[in-house]
Amino acid sequence: MVQMMTNGVYRFCEWVTRLAYLNILWIAFSLAGLLVLGFFPATAALFSVTRKWVMGEVDVPVFQTFWKSYKETFWQANRLGILLVLPAVLFGINFMIFEQYGAPLPFMPFLLTSFFMLYSVVALFLFPVYVHYDVPLKQTIKYSLIIGLLRPFHTVIMIASLVGMAYVIMQHVTFVLFFSGSAFGIVLMWFAMKAFHTMSEKQEKTSLQQT
Repeated sequence: MVQMMTNGVYRFCEWVTRLAYLNILWIAFSLAGLLVLGFFPATAALFSVTRKWVMGEVDVPVFQTFWKSYKETFWQANRLGILLVLPAVLFGINFMIFEQYGAPLPFMPFLLTSFFMLYSVVALFLFPVYVHYDVPLKQTIKYSLIIGLLRPFHTVIMIASLVGMAYVIMQHVTFVLFFSGSAFGIVLMWFAMKAFHTMSEKQEKTSLQQT
């Protein structure tokens, strides 16, 4: 019993250390690119590491894996970031205009909210899809939307988990420094991988039934 508790505490401390180290790398490499150019490659690298962890490769060299992904995806991750940021800016501007001056047509707020929800689904799955599937950027966005809509349970759980973690992390600056990115990354990656596996299993069953 004591041995089990000791092993449990050791594993917990090990994971805390891993997440803290990954988060520091994420912050450092984001700042290295002056945030504007560094944030999205660092985020892609963070998801590359958490993907390895979720797939069972817990002893993967963190820095080497992070640095390799950061270098190889630098410009492509920034292009992906632009595709993510521009709609968010447009949504924000439109919501402010509607709040200030009202909507020109009655159905416009509903339409904008519907598009924003679809955008949120894409944003949730975007980086997990990007690091898991070797597809062009347009396909990355398409896959993110399709998987998010076809796996609503995973999508809702991801949102609920993010809200809960955000509340906890914002309670102390230490949590922000050591877990603000890595904790979100591993949770999103874990649920995304579950969704990917479910989709793959359904495709395999469909293929078998058609043969």
